[in-house]
Parts: sequence; C-alpha cells; structure tokens
Amino acid sequence: MTVPMSDVNNVIVAEDFQEFLSLGYHVGWFALEQIVYDLDAAIDYHSGTDQDMSSEELQFLEMLRNELPIKHIPLTRERLDQLKQDYFDRLDIGTAEGQDK
Repeated sequence: MTVPMSDVNNVIVAEDFQEFLSLGYHVGWFALEQIVYDLDAAIDYHSGTDQDMSSEELQFLEMLRNELPIKHIPLTRERLDQLKQDYFDRLDIGTAEGQDK
C-alpha cells in the first residue's frame, strides 16, 4: 500500500490478494491508509464493524463475503512487522523523474 502524503509512504499489508480482501471483511479497505498515521486506531477499526457505514456499503461488503471465499484475518502489528521483514526489501521503489535518489 502506498500513501504518498505520509512520512511512511509504503507498507506491506498482505502477502496475497486473499489476505488483502480479508482485511476489509468488516469495514472495507478505504481506511487502511490510517495504518501510517495511527496504527493502533487502524487495528481497532478493522477488527469490528463501523456503525456509521451506509446501507449501500454494508450491502456491498455482504455481497463480497457471499460471492468470494473471504474469511476475516485480523490486522495486527505483529503481522505487519512480519510482512515488512519478509517483503519490504523486495520492493523496487523508483523515484519521480527529476528527483534525487
């Protein structure tokens, strides 16, 4: 995941697409960017339901859970640390044209 406006621009959030889908099981994926701003709050948010979600958002998530083999895998600090250790050095992060490397 890339969050250009953060001091921490890149975070490995999942090992595969199945794990990524599982992170949004309860609340979707939009708020994943909060990992770089307030990790504990992001972990708490992704562990349960959001009472402020619209009925359309809830219906969409329900449809995805019914159509795809999504199982909830909790977002944890330990898992993010493990993913960073295993994969972060494999990222090929180029620089924008004209910027110093």
